[in-house]
Amino acid sequence: MNTGDKARIVNEMKDKFGLNRSLSILGLPKSSWYYQKRKADYGGKYRRAKEDLLKAIKENSAYGYKRLTFELNESYGYQLNKKTVLKLLKNHSLTLARKVKRIKPSFMAQTLFALGEKMNIVGQIMAEGKKIEPFEVCYTDFTELVYDYGQKKAQLMPIIEHAGKLALGWEVGNSADTKTALQAWSMAIKSLKKLFLPAEGLVIHHDRGSVYIGYQWLKQILIKDKALVSYALRGFKDNPEMESFNGRFKDENQCLVWECETLEEVKSLVDEKMLYYNNKRRHSSLGNISPIAYLKIWQKHRRF
Repeated sequence: MNTGDKARIVNEMKDKFGLNRSLSILGLPKSSWYYQKRKADYGGKYRRAKEDLLKAIKENSAYGYKRLTFELNESYGYQLNKKTVLKLLKNHSLTLARKVKRIKPSFMAQTLFALGEKMNIVGQIMAEGKKIEPFEVCYTDFTELVYDYGQKKAQLMPIIEHAGKLALGWEVGNSADTKTALQAWSMAIKSLKKLFLPAEGLVIHHDRGSVYIGYQWLKQILIKDKALVSYALRGFKDNPEMESFNGRFKDENQCLVWECETLEEVKSLVDEKMLYYNNKRRHSSLGNISPIAYLKIWQKHRRF
């Protein structure tokens, strides 16, 4: 016999034997009886609402309790608040048709998890104390740009070479998607061709975001261009070079980006600042010369 059954029997006995004696016989605390009484009174008050709530759930399977509240009030003529609807759902043991589906990790995501540190090529090179030569490794990641005076957001994806800090490619898009990533990579490929350098064997290091473990990205990088992918397994902690570039770029250009009113204006500004970064901006790690100046020195002494 559950608490609800005991409460109903007490209601039948209390007029004849008294409330306290009835509770004592059934071993039911008075607080539990009061709770069941309030619950029953509440259920009776909103008996019709329960039936309409069931209809609303059936007709609107994607609704949560907030949208169901609006539906009951506007379509069924109630004046309920969200708390009342939640109580109705709880008291009548009603469940919403909407359920959050658990997304199964992709094959690539499972593979990355299984291989662990073996997928962090850059980390292995660093751990072995090897020097990363020019155009052996590049880094990338998405970073958010806020523009139109805080009303809009864009995503910038730069691709930065390790040794000379050269921005090989970049792209700005509305979202951090595969299209934006592949456009940035396409620009990087064109830059390599102008320098008569192959993409084959180049390591591109990034995090394990959905874009970078997706089929289209991996097909382009690994199969078509025969480059290599390296994964930062601990997010920005395993990709400090990219984190540093993105942070510095936003610090130096935040106000200018903020005043851009359209995405095209943002793209134009980013192009301008990336060209400045490559051609003029001095880097202390390069001996206070620009990436292009470093590149010219490297090309001069390069052995073919």
